[in-house]
Amino acid sequence: MLNIIFCFTVFIVIGWMIMSDQIMDGIIVKAGLICVSLGFFGCAAILHDQRTDLLPGVQLIGLGILICSLGVYVRARMTGGKCNRGSDWIKTNE
Repeated sequence: MLNIIFCFTVFIVIGWMIMSDQIMDGIIVKAGLICVSLGFFGCAAILHDQRTDLLPGVQLIGLGILICSLGVYVRARMTGGKCNRGSDWIKTNE
């Protein structure tokens, strides 16, 4: 039961990150976050059905992490590696 709650909570938090306009992520990172979010939702659904074959959900999470990593790499290459602060990824009032 605790695993289901954790997976669903991660699904909700990543869903908020996807929909939030305060987080400045690109389209590639957003696609990766969608994969990770759906992977956690899939794991929660599989665990709710009391099955033990979590491989599809875990594979989707891994694919999403790979896509997010690719998006961060592409963004760092486009900006010349100048994303040095955490504030480079969020909106500020400037």
